[in-house]
Amino acid sequence: MKKKRLKSPFIIIPNCWDEVTSDEWTRLLVLFDAMVHIDMFTFEDLRRKMAQYMLTQRGLGVNIFMRDDRYYLLVDEIAEGLDWMIARNDEGKVLIKLDTTRQLLPYVGNLIGPKSHAEDLTFGEFHAAIAAVNRYNESQDDNDLRALAAILYRRERWDYKRAPFHAEDMGSLMEQATEIPWYLRFGIYVWFSYLCYYIRTGYFNIKGSTVCFAPLFRQAEENDERPEEVDELGLNGILLSVAQSGVFGDVEKVNQTPVLEVFMKLLSDYREAERIKRMSKQLGYE
Repeated sequence: MKKKRLKSPFIIIPNCWDEVTSDEWTRLLVLFDAMVHIDMFTFEDLRRKMAQYMLTQRGLGVNIFMRDDRYYLLVDEIAEGLDWMIARNDEGKVLIKLDTTRQLLPYVGNLIGPKSHAEDLTFGEFHAAIAAVNRYNESQDDNDLRALAAILYRRERWDYKRAPFHAEDMGSLMEQATEIPWYLRFGIYVWFSYLCYYIRTGYFNIKGSTVCFAPLFRQAEENDERPEEVDELGLNGILLSVAQSGVFGDVEKVNQTPVLEVFMKLLSDYREAERIKRMSKQLGYE
């Protein structure tokens, strides 16, 4: 964290996503919404307002009538340093540069979202959410954004877990998601999009082992088959092949299986196939 000093106390300002609070994430989304929908609210306004909010959240709630030049210089300095959080790309488009799978929006009203790092995300809802994201990327239709929120955020059960996802419940789930404001729906989209990227590239700690699923996606990338996103059609094939193996049960059981467990099974099969391929090559069968 960065330490900034004004008068006596040190104010600790985050400089990575692991240090951002849920309230700060929500405020960033509110400000991003304002920038998108209010003509007079600029990118620079967003950064300054975010810097002021961080200062207030972290102990420097200065009355508006007490703010002096030093305070505004500090706000500008912090705002300039927020490029790790939000920035313009080469085309001038403003991007939220989220790079954490930590769940910063665990609840939306009375709806509960997935746990951090896809811990409780099932294969069925992951598959459905991928389809909603891909549709939104193509259409920018807000109904697809609402569908994504409806898939991932559901009511709590008696045991404080999310109710299971069933595709046939989408009508009622969409109704529940109607009250989720645009800025939160967009935040859900940003978080899930990064999660998809991380599943293809990052490392997970599963039952004490560090696991990377990148080899499962490497061939598609080498063949230039939509390398920028997880292909929902490929997930259809995974669903059928895993169901046919019977490891997790039929299609419905696979859909209710944690997605990371399904990918662990695929990774195990991939490694075994690679081992057999190497042995065949050594024995001269290729």
